[in-house]
Amino acid sequence: MRPQEWNHALRPEVPVAEAYAIIAKVARVHLTHNIFGDGILTHELVEGLYPIAFAKQSEAGMAARKRIMNALTKRALGAHELADCMSIGPKQWLPWLRTHGRPCIWHAPGQVITRPQYGTVHAHV
Repeated sequence: MRPQEWNHALRPEVPVAEAYAIIAKVARVHLTHNIFGDGILTHELVEGLYPIAFAKQSEAGMAARKRIMNALTKRALGAHELADCMSIGPKQWLPWLRTHGRPCIWHAPGQVITRPQYGTVHAHV
């Protein structure tokens, strides 16, 4: 989607369920056609969907990008619409959060992830 389309689709008055459905649909297409091999982390997925360079051009862009990040980081989509595209990595130090946690790893539907730093992580099926 282009930035203007994201801004319109994720404007504040759009209900959460409708916004999450749009994010899930676009994220699934992106993961299916653009992600091969090791999978990506949440911030990399958000950057692929709505690059920060475009989002910074308007307040609506930053709000839309924040809504995408919230949908993916709260694991709402990973638990439901995108369950077959997300795996939870092992507990480890997450420097961007400055704490220990289990990172979300996004991949094509049904793929098995074999990143050395995460070990072998199987997709939810």
